[in-house]
Amino acid sequence: NNEQNATNNNEQDAADVNGVPAVAKAPVLMLAKAPAAPTGASTAPAEENTAAEDVATINGKGYKSFDEAVEAAESGDTIEVIKDATSTGIHLQGKKLTIKGTAQTFTTTTDSGTEENKPKLKFIAKEGQPQIFGITLRGSNLTFQNMDVDMTGASSTTYNKWNAVCMSHDAALTLDNTKFSMDGTGLATEAHGIYMAGRGRNKLNVNNHSTLTINNCFNAIAWDGVDGGNEGSTYFINITDGSTFTADGNNGGIIGRESLDVLVDNSTLTVTNCTDRGNWEGRSGFNGADVKIVNGSTANISGNHGGYGIHANNLLVENSTLTANDNGYGSIRITGKGEFINSTVTVTDTEDKGNASVEITWGVNETGGLLNGSLSVRNSTLNISDNNATGIACLAIGGSHRSLTIDDASRVTIQNNNATPRNGFNAKGAVGGGLRIEAGCSAVLGRNTVINNNSADKAGADIFTEKGGKLTFSVGNAGIGDILQDCGDGIDGWYIDAEGQRWNFHGDPSVAQDLLDSNVALDSMGDGTYTLTVTGEPLALNCLLYTSDA
Repeated sequence: NNEQNATNNNEQDAADVNGVPAVAKAPVLMLAKAPAAPTGASTAPAEENTAAEDVATINGKGYKSFDEAVEAAESGDTIEVIKDATSTGIHLQGKKLTIKGTAQTFTTTTDSGTEENKPKLKFIAKEGQPQIFGITLRGSNLTFQNMDVDMTGASSTTYNKWNAVCMSHDAALTLDNTKFSMDGTGLATEAHGIYMAGRGRNKLNVNNHSTLTINNCFNAIAWDGVDGGNEGSTYFINITDGSTFTADGNNGGIIGRESLDVLVDNSTLTVTNCTDRGNWEGRSGFNGADVKIVNGSTANISGNHGGYGIHANNLLVENSTLTANDNGYGSIRITGKGEFINSTVTVTDTEDKGNASVEITWGVNETGGLLNGSLSVRNSTLNISDNNATGIACLAIGGSHRSLTIDDASRVTIQNNNATPRNGFNAKGAVGGGLRIEAGCSAVLGRNTVINNNSADKAGADIFTEKGGKLTFSVGNAGIGDILQDCGDGIDGWYIDAEGQRWNFHGDPSVAQDLLDSNVALDSMGDGTYTLTVTGEPLALNCLLYTSDA
């Protein structure tokens, strides 16, 4: 599935739309000579009290508007926001700036819990300007600390109409104990949230219990890859230390090409409900990144009906939870190295538009080299059930080896998945309801892996292995003692379920062929497991109970 490029543009003009000169302080009217004062009264002239009007300070100097403070700030300065403020846009070029809320914070308790109230910075349109301008970072680092930033309705950066935040030329945006929100409701179709335009190292950091929310935009976050002047560019999204990133109702979630690293560390990631926007069908939650979800993190990538849930090059889920439900073309697509370690991963309700619910396939790296997908499941719980597509597929596209390896400590359930010819990009969609191993690919099933009660229109209700495919498994992988849900009978092993020899428990028992009694070449591993390499016709299996009087 070829994703839409993040954007057709790489850069923005450097013009500064925020260049509002500092307003000169009104002079204090002074008399040539003060009139005589009553005895004991001060003869000092009255002074104007302007400090009460200040919204921000830099090194103790007050400013009556936030934009005035930004204009005056030098690289390395900290702007202290002492009360709620507004901005008509931030444009930084070659600067490092910290915007720090220093007003006294307080907490409120609502139905959703306790919330800390911080100084709010709200982006608004400049007088006479239809768009709300956002943030342009060109070779600049901007940090929001202890702030509440509201960019609802922002859709433009410096003379550009299609993103609220643009980063380029070694730029960084950091949220430190900050709430930062965007909402593109009612904006033009192409309005992005955050756009990383490349030309160097671009980084988004969501740290220290921060919350980043991007809803109802074209792409929540997009990046520009490594072509077209972006050679050598790198992109990073770090969500760490109890922080939360939520993207809901966008056309695409985190979308781009190569060279993006996403880290979710002890934090929460939610990318849901990518939906139609204008003439664009909803797309993937993730597309084209290397993703790490680690250290007690929770990720939910669901409801993305027009694309994949998560399409990653390398995907690591360690000591964490990943849920990928109700996605269109597949819920997890791995083109590089996939690892589930000490984690819980759930995939359900995938639609019938793509190849499989979990797809191990191929990709291209930053230099144009071929990536071979693999998935290793270690001491984890993996539930792939109730999908309208194959449960797991190791695909042979490109002719190289893809592999699935599940260890004995993992608890894996692959049940009630349905491979049908309706799968949109899947010419082989009618085979291998539970597991499909294509030519040149391999799968190793652990002792606590159960594959049963799946279905396929053509062959291999539970497992389908093509010529040249390799499978290591045991009789127990059929789920001995489980019940066949379509008839209520028990399961006692594997049976041939080939096209023209489909096994129906209540059909003709003379066509039933127990796998272990068939002429399929099996190599016993001596521990109850077998390895088979298909050299002739594809091997199609179903887990059934065969009784001669059925």
